[in-house]
Amino acid sequence: MAKKSQQSSGPSYSLLALLKRTLFLHETSNLDELAEEVHDYMLKDQSYEQIKDRYVQPILHKNPSFREVEETENVWRLTEGNKINDSIYEVFQKHHMPLSERQILNRLAKAQHLDGLNTSLDLKNDARFSDLEGGKYWILSEWIVINEYARSILLRVKSGLTEKELIQRVVGEYGLDEDQVIFIPKLDERFVKKEKKWVLKRFVEQKTKLRPARVERLYQYLLKAGAPLNADELTTGALNMPANSTDVHEKLSEDPRFVLENGKWDLRSRQEDRKVSLFSEIEAELRKEREPKEWPEAEEMARQALDLSEPAAEPESE
Repeated sequence: MAKKSQQSSGPSYSLLALLKRTLFLHETSNLDELAEEVHDYMLKDQSYEQIKDRYVQPILHKNPSFREVEETENVWRLTEGNKINDSIYEVFQKHHMPLSERQILNRLAKAQHLDGLNTSLDLKNDARFSDLEGGKYWILSEWIVINEYARSILLRVKSGLTEKELIQRVVGEYGLDEDQVIFIPKLDERFVKKEKKWVLKRFVEQKTKLRPARVERLYQYLLKAGAPLNADELTTGALNMPANSTDVHEKLSEDPRFVLENGKWDLRSRQEDRKVSLFSEIEAELRKEREPKEWPEAEEMARQALDLSEPAAEPESE
């Protein structure tokens, strides 16, 4: 086995799912390699011999998902699934998300244009499917749960990323196949969604309290900017910190020098100056409208009226 399968420490695989996932990645593995994978992922407190005898071998021999290909070397591989599960496999490929058994049946009935399906599923004996959270949800064994990769990226991008942005970053940085990756934040308490972005819960709960010196830096930065800024623009530019990791809104709300308008922070003095300036402009406009207007036609009529007045008396002749 050339490499370890990459597992998430968020949504929890069952032991059966872990063995399926490992064999899917490597096609074949011997008993020692499977025991090592189980030890590293979920049973670190037990010896390799205990893991092989108590956990791995019983599952390999009893579950039809596994087939021994080299008995002397104890090498194992996955078997092929049944026909009914072929349609379920297509459902997963279409929706690309964890599904409960009820959700699987509903989507399968819809895909086959049926009112409903009254049947039980046998996914645990099919190598193509792996369960999460003790069988509460199912995914395809070929999928790579990227929660751990996503956590590594969000430790650096504290302001958060949308799900699409996060998946693209993971695929780009770790060289994964985008069609095979799946992000499952809803089953992982480390992630929370804030304003359409996924962020680490630790950064939301543990906010940095801004001291007076930092608030003063925000004031000076906003003063130089000459225009209102939203919280992220302000804290990122002045402090190199995302707004959601600080108590910036609380601090600025308490400081009379700042005012929030239309989602952006501004200096109260600058806002008042703009109001005074606007009021002066309105007053000047109104004053101009009240001034009497001299119409050219009126001036011409007045001139003509003067021309029609009696002519000046001629001097008397001697």
